Amino acid sequence: MKTTYRRRIARLGPAVLLVAGWGAGLGAQPGAAAPLRYADAAFERVWTRTDAPVAAGQAGRSWYWGPQPGMIVREPFAGLPGGSHLVQYFDKSRMEINDPAGDRNAKWFVTNGLLTVELVAGRIQTGLSQFETRAPADIPLASDSDDANAPTYASFLAVSNTARGDHRAADRSGGAVTAVINRAGAVHDEPGRAQAATQLAHYEAKTGHNIPAVFWTYLAASGPVRVDGTTTNAPLSDPWNFATGLPISEPYWATVKIAGKPTDVLIQAFERRVLTYVPANAPPWRVQMGNIGQHYYQYRYGGPPSVLTAALARQAATPSYHFASLIQLKTGNLLVPFARQSGDYQAPNRTHLVQQATDGNSEIVTVGSTVYVNNTTLGTGWQKSSSGSGFDLSSIIGVLQYATNVTEGAAETVAGVPSRHLHMTLEPSVIPQLGGVSYTAAEADLYVARDSGLLVRELTTLTLAPSGGRTGTASVSVDFSDYGKAVQITAPLP
Repeated sequence: MKTTYRRRIARLGPAVLLVAGWGAGLGAQPGAAAPLRYADAAFERVWTRTDAPVAAGQAGRSWYWGPQPGMIVREPFAGLPGGSHLVQYFDKSRMEINDPAGDRNAKWFVTNGLLTVELVAGRIQTGLSQFETRAPADIPLASDSDDANAPTYASFLAVSNTARGDHRAADRSGGAVTAVINRAGAVHDEPGRAQAATQLAHYEAKTGHNIPAVFWTYLAASGPVRVDGTTTNAPLSDPWNFATGLPISEPYWATVKIAGKPTDVLIQAFERRVLTYVPANAPPWRVQMGNIGQHYYQYRYGGPPSVLTAALARQAATPSYHFASLIQLKTGNLLVPFARQSGDYQAPNRTHLVQQATDGNSEIVTVGSTVYVNNTTLGTGWQKSSSGSGFDLSSIIGVLQYATNVTEGAAETVAGVPSRHLHMTLEPSVIPQLGGVSYTAAEADLYVARDSGLLVRELTTLTLAPSGGRTGTASVSVDFSDYGKAVQITAPLP
């Protein structure tokens, strides 16, 4: 269904980036719908081609991938170099690179996974010939997530081509789509469902399924695309099945709940995507790719990631709170320039920070993209700082958007607050480095208040790479408190 822009936090380091002197940058502030990092420039190129014109209002059509990139994961895949492949999740798909040494300009250098096949069959592919068997996904394909009556991926098992059965159909080109499917996977005929727009227009002999006109027109459409910074008209999908793969089921009608209301929707499963047609929608949004990227991530990784993303969204929407951090470096020959920090955040984009340095204290006030610094030791007073030199509160938790292997531990009470405990692996490459230092691994423990869903504490551990003879770990703790407390942050102009 229609993808909405969701609050996310800009890409910056986790706890270590609380230290302005360690390279904290000025990114989008909490509360802004900021684009996230692409795991590879090739992913960005593929997204930009079809969805940049949509984002810029140059194309009146629905998203091919979604408004912005999501979780980055290196997933195990036996038979590929290194036994894994780099993937990135989007609302509508999962992009992947299976041959990093291949031609980066080749059309198929970036592919998107056979997510529909895996969800319907309950078989997660973990190698060229390896699979993890699960139950088919009990997740609605095209409705509100809490619709207990809507068809799920599991509902399509008995009508789709998968390794668990081949369910081909005869060529019915020119015929009407009148079949209706329910959550149990039962199919019946309702002749009154016939529409001119959904007349069957193409028969795919390779898989034995018919494609209705609304979907065939969508798949064969041309429109504004952006390549190398230039917007031109070209086929949106070249070839037509680049994004979707081939159909693995017939199209079926269903009555589902969308935005809380009963709505008729036409659903068809393809190898890589699910297409939906909602006649009641405005024309640009009648045909859409289903949110299969979201669904597959939920299916593969379970509940804890959704707890994490919900906590970050609540954090971004919170009007004010206090934070305090402690940084410790467990190594013999590297100095921590700023060991303690504390401050307040005020929506929509103001942060006040006091930090204890090795040579004294300093204050930083960030207002939007403007930074003011007051070095109390030097007594220079407030001065306007150059762009990029200040503190951005989004750096506290931004990198958590790229957490993987999110698991939930036993509930704990932290700072007097009953909390959920999430443990996760962080991606070291997204953490800016202190001069000459890099990180080989990073992990975090996040404590989320069970009642409010807001952050209580973040603990991050970074393993130093042995460059320059430096070894050991850096550990950072960040505590959050005083949510909703009135704070006034103003910057004294120099």
